[in-house]
Amino acid sequence: MRKLIVISLLVILSGCKLWKWGETYHYHIPTGKHSDTNCPMIIHETEVWGGEMIMTFNPERMIDTVYNFSYWNKLGGMMPDITSNMIEGKHQSARVAWRINPPDVDHIYLGYIVYVYGKTEPYRDYLLTPEGERIKVSIGEPFYIFVSKNKAGWWGITYGHDEAYIKIVDPYLKREKFMVVMDPYYGGTPPAPTGINISLKIKDTTWIY
Repeated sequence: MRKLIVISLLVILSGCKLWKWGETYHYHIPTGKHSDTNCPMIIHETEVWGGEMIMTFNPERMIDTVYNFSYWNKLGGMMPDITSNMIEGKHQSARVAWRINPPDVDHIYLGYIVYVYGKTEPYRDYLLTPEGERIKVSIGEPFYIFVSKNKAGWWGITYGHDEAYIKIVDPYLKREKFMVVMDPYYGGTPPAPTGINISLKIKDTTWIY
């Protein structure tokens, strides 16, 4: 049964778009949905995800008095071998996250969500400047964001040109064979209250910590 599930997953993923350096990908999360209708995962043998990203949406429709945006939405990132993550339950992933903090609805606040093998709850928080300020970006303003997997066994997430950086150790990463690139995803329980457009121009990077 397990072998059948693995084969089925690989067949499904083989039909997904491949992630290529220099390409620009456009995502649209419709109102009432969590993700783009395109294939949500991209297979690519890489240890770095990211580039220039732009987000646009109607800020007046993002105000949510029920959930008050106490959760993080996922902009994208990476996870290891999907067979071990989905079948064996050894969930690992590192993603750039964002949220809106009312009453400020004109900016998105950037953060991260990192699941480490063997840890029940993820690491989840804001990305901060060296001065301790929360990173925020105006709606429609281009920004650079990267997620990296190091062979020694840790995740790294950086904003801009080293303006903010977080490093989280996960020694099991070095055992993984390939990475799965994760596309944007809105919310947990609540879906997107308005349409969200996201573009990402994939750029190579050589930053190493």
